[in-house]
Amino acid sequence: MFDPKFIYTHKLVDVLSQISAADAIINNTNLFKSYDLLFKDSAMVKSTYHSTSLAGNPLTIKQVNQLFNGEEVQTNEVGVWEVLNYFSVIEKLDNYYEAGLNEDTLGEINRTLTIGTLKNPELSGNYKDSQLKGAMREFLTWLRSETHLHPVLAAAIAHHTILGKLPFHKGNGKTARIMVYLVFKLKQFNCRGYYQLDEEFHENMVSYKDAVLESTETEDMTNWLEYFAETVLISILRTKKYVLDIYREKCIPHNLNQLPISPNEIKIFQFLRIHKKIRSQDIQKMFGVSHHGVFKYIQKLLDYGVIEVMGRGRNTCYVFKHQ
Repeated sequence: MFDPKFIYTHKLVDVLSQISAADAIINNTNLFKSYDLLFKDSAMVKSTYHSTSLAGNPLTIKQVNQLFNGEEVQTNEVGVWEVLNYFSVIEKLDNYYEAGLNEDTLGEINRTLTIGTLKNPELSGNYKDSQLKGAMREFLTWLRSETHLHPVLAAAIAHHTILGKLPFHKGNGKTARIMVYLVFKLKQFNCRGYYQLDEEFHENMVSYKDAVLESTETEDMTNWLEYFAETVLISILRTKKYVLDIYREKCIPHNLNQLPISPNEIKIFQFLRIHKKIRSQDIQKMFGVSHHGVFKYIQKLLDYGVIEVMGRGRNTCYVFKHQ
């Protein structure tokens, strides 16, 4: 029977309290829909870039952005597969959740993550042996029945268990990091999809790998849970600052909060997220519209308070009001 060993230290309890308080503030702060989409898109791109980079993927953040927007990238083919696979898994989190957290779902996640990346494709998504599959079945049975643990602790234990067992032939690290977000969904945490931990793991790679190594060499998970919880806190506090900065400066008209955002406006947001600025010529080229057509898009986004003007005359361009 799966039975994780750890103790609630004062440090762990304090960090979890701070996480819960920050999460409540974020969830109760209404954002204009365009910003909500941008936060989610940004989290997805960053999570994919940092998690695949941790696994040795050579693609840059710009190239990952391009793939996210459906553009072709001439680079390492396996690297492209890894990024596209990661996007696919994140987009299917609801499907995996509905299918149930069991060893077959975990195998399907690993299979999707490793499509096109293994010399022997038949190994993709398959457990190394029946004993490891049984260990994952036992762990996931425990996870489904556990109702009292803080979501962050449950996610940390999931990550620890997968990397401690290494049940698959390849992609165990990415599978463990994806499992974190699936556990968050199970425990109804990170409901807006704004938080991503992979950036912290990647930017402090040595600390992350040391923490993983130490955690898998002992049955006591306490140090790992403290490390993981502190990483979540860093991410969530950064997100809270972004959310409150936007909210406090009143750049989001609350009476417009439910207005629909058109697919073309989303494309403009995505262009701005990659290039940081957009010109009238870019919008004309993007949608094949006249100067008057461009003005309609620009004026609407200016009225919403989403973008602002920079420069004059031929140098005029538009940027997010909050980069």
